[in-house]
Amino acid sequence: MEDVAEGFLNELIRRSLIQVVDTVWEKVTECRVHDLLRDLAIQKALEVNFFDIYDPRSHYVSSLCIRHAIHSQGERYLSLDLSNLKLRSIMFFDPDFRKMSLINFSSVFQYLYVLYLEMRFNSISIVLDAIGSLYHLKFLRLRGIHNLPSSIGNLKNLHTCC
Repeated sequence: MEDVAEGFLNELIRRSLIQVVDTVWEKVTECRVHDLLRDLAIQKALEVNFFDIYDPRSHYVSSLCIRHAIHSQGERYLSLDLSNLKLRSIMFFDPDFRKMSLINFSSVFQYLYVLYLEMRFNSISIVLDAIGSLYHLKFLRLRGIHNLPSSIGNLKNLHTCC
C-alpha cells in the first residue's frame, strides 16, 4: 500500500502539482502543494462551502459552513456571535491567541469532530478541561500545549490525539 501511495506522490511531483521540499536517501520526506493548485483548491472549496476562512476585516462568519480555519485574529473571531453555528471542524493556527477561555467552549463547539489548537501559551487550562465535554470529538491536535487535562479521558469517540 505504501508503494502505491509513493507512486501517486511521484506522479504528482512529475506533473509539478506537488513540489519537493526535502529528501532523505532519495525519498521525499517533505513536500508542498504548488501555489496555483492551492489557490484553485481553496477557491473551489469556498464555492461549495466546504470550509470558510475567517477574514477579520469583514466581522462576519458564515453560518452555512461547518469547517472554519482561523490563522490570525483568533480573539476577534471568538468575540463574534458563534451561537448559531453548527461547526464540525475548527482549526486555530494563531500561536499568539490567549483568550480562548472567554467563550462557553462546550456549548459553542458542542458538535465538533475535529479540533486543532496551536498555542504558544499553556495558560488555557479552562479550555483544556472543557475539551472533555466535546462528546463528538474524533480528532484532537494540541500544539504548544505540554500537559493534557484528565478530562481527555471523557472523550469516548476520540480516534486520534496528537
